[in-house]
Amino acid sequence: MDNRLIKTSALVFTALFILSGCGGSSSSAGPAPTPTPTPPAGLTLNDVAGFYSGEVTSGENTIFVDALISSTGEIRVVTELDEQLTGNITLSNNGFSDVEFLSFFPENSSDSGVILGRLTTKGSLTGEFSSTELIGSGSFDGINTSYSLTKEEFSSNGASFDDFSGNYASLSDDAQISFDSDGVINGLDTDGCLYGGQVSIPDSNTNIYSLSITVDNCDVFNGTFDGLATLVPAGSIEDIDVNAILLNADDGAFSLTVALLEI
Repeated sequence: MDNRLIKTSALVFTALFILSGCGGSSSSAGPAPTPTPTPPAGLTLNDVAGFYSGEVTSGENTIFVDALISSTGEIRVVTELDEQLTGNITLSNNGFSDVEFLSFFPENSSDSGVILGRLTTKGSLTGEFSSTELIGSGSFDGINTSYSLTKEEFSSNGASFDDFSGNYASLSDDAQISFDSDGVINGLDTDGCLYGGQVSIPDSNTNIYSLSITVDNCDVFNGTFDGLATLVPAGSIEDIDVNAILLNADDGAFSLTVALLEI
């Protein structure tokens, strides 16, 4: 990862989950931006899959976001406000146009470690990829936005169950989840919610994992949540010297967002 610093809300959860940010807001003076690389002809979903960080701007407001993009075309975005967006794309001329995205708004505080959200609205996104960037625009509830994201270097680390396996805890230590060497998920939290399910690998060359998580004993949030995850290597985030897993999933009505540290 480059020398960009985490710059989001003061909440610890958000500070870990949002990797983007720099020495100031988008309006700060600084070096001229690097021109967007010319995209190679005929990018595929395997080419663009990975973990991205960047900014979304609407009017004078800018927020930091991360995005997980799978070689299957699934995209999941989490913002510094703990909102989650999800959609599925197909590429045409290195981009996609007016793809429907679901937006989930958090039901609980991000300092609880496990963020549960509720579907609130639908919108659309349009975007274009270069070899390492995604830029585009969106519209949600009549609010127009633009965004610019850059792929993180650890996206090319590849994926394996051996790398992903281990015991993890949420930042507030209110949830513990383990992943075994076959991708099986087991866990629980202090509210009594039970987690199970399975991890799979859509492309072993890209550090993006697919997963299906079952949630039980968790009131209205009981169900099966499908989504994506990435393994952030130790040292990739300032002051974090263990592996971390960033996880996004939903069941169509509710979303699940978790940042986990290896224990």
